[in-house]
Amino acid sequence: MTKRPRGFIADWKPRPKSESRLAVIDTILDEQGDHLPLTIRQIFYMLIAKGEIEKTANEYNNLIELLGRARRAQRISFDAIRDDGPSEVVPSYYDSAEGFWRTVRYTARTFRLDRQDGQDRHLIVWCETAGMVPQLASAVDEYGVAVRSCGGFDSLTLKHDVAKGLGEKYSDVTILHIGDHDQSGIWMFEALAEDLASFGSAFGVDIDLERIAVTPAQIEELGLPSKPDSKSGMETVQAEAIPPAVLRQIVRQAVTDRMDMDLYNAGLKEEEETRNSLIESLS
Repeated sequence: MTKRPRGFIADWKPRPKSESRLAVIDTILDEQGDHLPLTIRQIFYMLIAKGEIEKTANEYNNLIELLGRARRAQRISFDAIRDDGPSEVVPSYYDSAEGFWRTVRYTARTFRLDRQDGQDRHLIVWCETAGMVPQLASAVDEYGVAVRSCGGFDSLTLKHDVAKGLGEKYSDVTILHIGDHDQSGIWMFEALAEDLASFGSAFGVDIDLERIAVTPAQIEELGLPSKPDSKSGMETVQAEAIPPAVLRQIVRQAVTDRMDMDLYNAGLKEEEETRNSLIESLS
């Protein structure tokens, strides 16, 4: 049995084929510098688009292994690639009274109002893959739109609790959904839309789930790589196949198309005035 590496590794000498592939990955990371960290699956689809690899499970597993060793050898920065992993909750505290006031002053400088206040419908972005959340959040943060992953939403309890929570805050909600174009993804979207709408009605909130990616039109327009499903024969495309910059634009456009921008800009002005007043009161 080959012993797998643990921690950092030294003197790693990849084979010529692996070194050549790493050079292409370096190019991808440079091209996507504004959208790092990327998920391994996103890199996988960019390599496919460049004709570097085929869309097979074996190639994907090989890429996981290559990027794992490259990061352990510090050939590629850990900051460039995102993995889903454990989370933690750390108790908060202040180091002193002055530390408290520093926090207060910082809070005043970064003060924000609800940037969706007054809009006809409250917008939320959901995507199936947790690793894509930070990239999408950076695209719509300025509009006050939350982004969350919705993997595992086959849970009846979870769908019930989400609808209940939204009903406690809003009367009308539009969820912009990003998911894979395959048989299970489409079924999950339809089931999720129906359950949320039904539960939402019971809790006094109109919840509308809109698919903004991946759509059949995007598959054709963007030339996204697909693979036929072995059972249904349907051409399947995963959300990570959309280049990060393109997906970012899709999400931003979906948000701004559904917002009253005059109302949004008026809110920004009020926010700035309030922020300046808070800063002045603490000076």
